[in-house]
Amino acid sequence: MKKMKKLLSMLLAVIMILAMAAPSFAEETNKGLGNFTITLNNKNEGHTYTAYQVFKGDLSVEDNKKTLSNIEWADTVVREGLIAEIKACDDAFENLADNASARDVAEVLAEQSDDSEVIQKFVKAVRPFLGNKGTDSVQSTPFDETYTISGLEAGYYLVEDAKGGDQEGDAYSRYILEVVADVNANVKAETPEIEKKILEGNEKVDANTAGVGKTVSYEITGTVPQHQSYDNYYYVINDKLSDGLTFSNDITVTLDGDALTPGKDYYVYTKDKADGNTFQVAFANIKALTPGAKISVTYSAVVNENAVVGEVGNPNKVTLEYSNNPNNSSVGENNKKPGTPDPNGGDVTGKTPEDITITYLAQADIVKTFVNSAGQTITGELPGAEFTITGTSKQTLLTNKTYYAPAEEGEYYLLKDGTYTSTAPVEPEIEEGVITNEATSHLYVQDAGGNYQRYDEKTTETIEEVETAVSMKGTTDSEGKLTFKGLGEGTYTIEETKVPEGFNKAPNVTIVIKANRPVEVIDGTEKAEWTVGEGSTDGVTLELDADGANYSAVYKTTIENRAGSLLPSTGGIGTTIFYAAGIILMAGAVFFVVRRKRA
Repeated sequence: MKKMKKLLSMLLAVIMILAMAAPSFAEETNKGLGNFTITLNNKNEGHTYTAYQVFKGDLSVEDNKKTLSNIEWADTVVREGLIAEIKACDDAFENLADNASARDVAEVLAEQSDDSEVIQKFVKAVRPFLGNKGTDSVQSTPFDETYTISGLEAGYYLVEDAKGGDQEGDAYSRYILEVVADVNANVKAETPEIEKKILEGNEKVDANTAGVGKTVSYEITGTVPQHQSYDNYYYVINDKLSDGLTFSNDITVTLDGDALTPGKDYYVYTKDKADGNTFQVAFANIKALTPGAKISVTYSAVVNENAVVGEVGNPNKVTLEYSNNPNNSSVGENNKKPGTPDPNGGDVTGKTPEDITITYLAQADIVKTFVNSAGQTITGELPGAEFTITGTSKQTLLTNKTYYAPAEEGEYYLLKDGTYTSTAPVEPEIEEGVITNEATSHLYVQDAGGNYQRYDEKTTETIEEVETAVSMKGTTDSEGKLTFKGLGEGTYTIEETKVPEGFNKAPNVTIVIKANRPVEVIDGTEKAEWTVGEGSTDGVTLELDADGANYSAVYKTTIENRAGSLLPSTGGIGTTIFYAAGIILMAGAVFFVVRRKRA
């Protein structure tokens, strides 16, 4: 009996020891294998991410620091040619042996900082060796901005944006590297933006009013994107004017306020344009520019006779085409249009949503009436009356001024015809110390030591608001009607300059045109509300839309002519008596001659 009790005591002790050891065994197992999840944060729906294991090993976590030990290549990694590709991607790996192990490669990676250029080169080099089978994420929905990849064992993972970047304003994420236990990561996708404004004095607005023949000035702004992960980066501005706006072909491009050189830093295309664009501005090599620097494109357009009056307005649209997959190798330049993607190649680009500005116009309709001899007012039966409308309106003009600045070191020299040469211009003979080279747009100044300092011709742009006169002339048609189309905000005087015969000149009419323009234009459907301004002549009205809103921009007025007066006279019979006396004398003379001949 005593032996039985002793045996049971020993058995109970063993069970207790095993029970206490069980959590420790489980913890060690989790460190090595695990069932981990990568959670990705991205606001754009429709992406699918795939995780590929690069290294496997034992994971330990201490103070939120993850350490992977006993590192080996993942089972799915293709070994042949892998080390050679890694060694070639960056000098950081050049000392690796040709038969380097996964641990050797991991030691080099451990010396690098997060998101460094070395890391970005490494992931591009290793990706082709990870196979095509990975673990896919769960797609997010419009109400769920996270993507999850579950069921992962401990290791070092490359996460690829396998599907996405197809929506406007979207981009593919660049590769993500993470050591997995449970991990939360932000998607690494940079999406550039573009903005367009109308320059109106010192303000930049989304909408304005202008008359036919007036100049509207525009500014397009953007920033140099984060292009470090790309082999090549395309940055192409597409601008589309409506039929009511005529491009003035006066583009100026600056970077942080400094003028860039056309044909060298950027190209302007006005022919062979995609999607009906008026012009394209394509940057020659935006990777040579500092990320975050401000890009500004200014130009102007003139309102023409095709401009639409009323609520629709005359839109001006801009989009930006940009490289949006940093994991895609560029196929190179488009030989026909440098700076743009090759249309036959595999360049992957995205496009921003349209940014829109609108120019609104109004018109004045005249209906001619007259009062007949019976005192009745007759409408629409007085053709041939000529009217002139005059007034003033404001417009913003861009002016380029020429100046000379010291030449920067470089290979190219600007010629007067706008082309470039790598041949340095010949120094001309000195004439009074300052000489202009007629063959180029350079200025040479001789210093005290007899040496020449070359100055390049440059331009600076000024923005000036000026008042311009408005003057139109027209004649009423067979129905006594006349329309003055294409008026902006302002005060206008309508004067009858040719009066129909038998009528008196009508008094002048004043029309004050005002508009409440939308502060922000989102999709181009925004409307301007028009009002009859204070100071308008009585009887000037605004034609309303069917729903009673004042979006039509048609100002109407009736101008009345009154017939001249037939005035009565007194005090004599006028010339009638002289006519009668003459007839009697002539008849008497004839009678006397005839009688004398008979005698």
